[in-house]
Amino acid sequence: MSKYYSAIQRLFRKIGLEVRRNAPPARDDLRLLHFMKQQEVDMIFDAGANIGQFAQSMFEMGFDGEIVSFEAISREHAIITDKAKSNRNWTIAPQAALTDYDGEAKFYINKSSATSSTLPTSEMSEAIIPGSVTQDIVIVPARRFDAMAPDYLRPGTRAMLKIDVQGGEDRLLAGASGVLDQLVGIVVELSLTEMYEGQSLAFDVLLPLMDKGFELIDIGVAYRNPTSHRLHCIDAVLMNRARLSKPIT
Repeated sequence: MSKYYSAIQRLFRKIGLEVRRNAPPARDDLRLLHFMKQQEVDMIFDAGANIGQFAQSMFEMGFDGEIVSFEAISREHAIITDKAKSNRNWTIAPQAALTDYDGEAKFYINKSSATSSTLPTSEMSEAIIPGSVTQDIVIVPARRFDAMAPDYLRPGTRAMLKIDVQGGEDRLLAGASGVLDQLVGIVVELSLTEMYEGQSLAFDVLLPLMDKGFELIDIGVAYRNPTSHRLHCIDAVLMNRARLSKPIT
């Protein structure tokens, strides 16, 4: 089988195409699903849901637990709320930017809403991602994650936190301090270069989590500059050693 697969790869590479196995070794999303199934995750907190791309992908791949999505922008929050109506396993939390305090936050609405943030985009981000140019600044509700999560956590829940908040990762995690020890794992998009002004970079976010007992088990590509091929953002998967149901070798 591997002989034929290698021959097919060589053939397609000659015409500029790449053939990959549709399996966890070749796909970041399938590896994440594999780890969640292995660790018996039955709930995902989807922080920075935008219009529900992550949740829909998880359900389509076969995740049969609950997903609770959080979104800060009112238009996107309305869109995702409408999408979730037909799925009893998909709950949309009240509109809020998840950060390290309760109150209100300034929110930068960018041309591509998926790049919107509580932080202004950097010159580098605007240069390489045209959709990250800011078009509006609004005020949105701000909440701590550990003030909202107890509304959904139940005894025995094995929850994972997915974070895609465009530069606000450290503030969200600070606002999650009261429930971090209850989480089975975290998957978080992190920057290797400053994509947002004043953000913490990947290792500044990862090291405190590792000090709290979370183990880095996988890294995926979140954004690579298609022109220079430089890797700017990664998806890091961490598991809480104290809550593992099975060893990860």
